[in-house]
Amino acid sequence: MLCKQENNDTLQSKKHSMAAILAFYMSGLNESLEEELVFGCGMGLDFKYIRNNPSTPSRVFSITQKLNVGNILNDSLSHTWSSSDKFPWDEIKAALCKGKPVLLGVNPSYLPYNKVSSNLDEEYAIIALEYKETYGVIKVIDLAYEVEKEVLIADLADAMYYNSPDRRNHWLVVDNKGIEINERNIRSSLYKVAHYMLSEKNIHSGVSGIRVFAQDLSRWKEEAKDWKWSAIYCHRVLNSTGDGTAYRSLFADYLAKLSSIIPELETIGAIDKAKRIAELWEEVTCNFYAITKSGDNSLLHQTSAMLKKISIEEERLYSMLLSSLKGGTNTDEKQLVNES
Repeated sequence: MLCKQENNDTLQSKKHSMAAILAFYMSGLNESLEEELVFGCGMGLDFKYIRNNPSTPSRVFSITQKLNVGNILNDSLSHTWSSSDKFPWDEIKAALCKGKPVLLGVNPSYLPYNKVSSNLDEEYAIIALEYKETYGVIKVIDLAYEVEKEVLIADLADAMYYNSPDRRNHWLVVDNKGIEINERNIRSSLYKVAHYMLSEKNIHSGVSGIRVFAQDLSRWKEEAKDWKWSAIYCHRVLNSTGDGTAYRSLFADYLAKLSSIIPELETIGAIDKAKRIAELWEEVTCNFYAITKSGDNSLLHQTSAMLKKISIEEERLYSMLLSSLKGGTNTDEKQLVNES
């Protein structure tokens, strides 16, 4: 790959995702709760393209859905995210004093220790483990780092507040770590992701959004004055997944883990197709990196062609998934189809 040849560390940053942090938090009680399962059942793929963003850069997109904890854990009030305009220190401190870790949604750019992670596409969270009152610091785990970190209360307050409005002061204490990842939930998550990605209600979302992005990309130099900065942003968003595949490699791993539960996935070749799509996204990421280094406008057209190919491949994969899930005889599967 071009970007790997030029900079061997470009796609090797420490991976962080909400799915990974929740899986890590839960791993002590259930070894089967892995990042792929949390991602697939509770988050899933997305693509939203925004052509005229009021902030800089003007061309932006997102690649994952918001993590729905209720899809992973037993349905109860203790398993829903809490948020408000007020820093919830009293609640966080009370939980820590009882020995309960707390998941904290943060903007990592406001964490003083942070040098490698950026809040670009999805929710970002750390785990608060302990409050050291003598020093006025909170001990936390951040999956972007191998060692535990300490954060001052004031710094944590800023990191939690200066998030997007729907993620401001986002926190969660999981009292009962019951898990309900089962065949019904898995089939439901697959169907919903495939259905969403193929929906044409919003042409800037899903496969339609990828197509619009591809078409627009070839005109960036003429229509977007900040096209170079937009290309840098695109590379950073794609690379924030840790491997530059827009979470498509994680989705392929998710499908691979489901093959024993949903044998149709092997029959239709869904896993191999998903892996190929991940490879194509990695090529796109490498191209954006090359654009940021060289400023070569011709690469925009080449990347546009790659994205058009991706849109075709993704449409085929999701159509196959929908057809496979609709074609079964399982009662829950039929109910899911009817609901959708």
